[in-house]
Amino acid sequence: MRRQLAIMAAATTSMVALAFLIPLAILVQTVVRDRALNAAELEARSLAPLLATQHDPAILESAIDAVSGGGAGQVTVYLADGTVLGRALTPDANVAVARRGRAFSTPIGDSTAVFLPVLGSDGSTVVVEVVVVVVCAVVDVGGQGSSVVVVVVVVVTVLVDCASAMRGEHHRPSRPMKADASTIP
Repeated sequence: MRRQLAIMAAATTSMVALAFLIPLAILVQTVVRDRALNAAELEARSLAPLLATQHDPAILESAIDAVSGGGAGQVTVYLADGTVLGRALTPDANVAVARRGRAFSTPIGDSTAVFLPVLGSDGSTVVVEVVVVVVCAVVDVGGQGSSVVVVVVVVVTVLVDCASAMRGEHHRPSRPMKADASTIP
């Protein structure tokens, strides 16, 4: 009976732990991804006022370095004349889509790139690309879940032992004791 109760407690606790921890892991991953993308978008938007009014590459380069240094991602700016500032990348199809006025994010390998078009005062479109590595925080479901299961099995085992002892079943001798002078009838 003790073994059956321990197995039942382990199975029930495992189901409850998994029903809680799996959605928690998914939620944590989603929150981490959203925060990383929001930080990348904020970096791109922080450059927009300067890019809309300033055309001097030296000033733009120092602003890009300042944003990239303390930010979440690697910043690249594609000027209308084809000049690339920041992280040296060649323009691709994503830059062409952003030049048409569409802001978006797209996965690129293990990272995600956020593209933001900025309309300059002269009517040209500058594209800001911020590449951020989205670290997926994986909650240790197995470790936490198995810890809960072990604790519950131990508690159930102790409770079964206590209940058996209270009913007098636990320490019943396997063979009858011999009567001697030290035994009280």
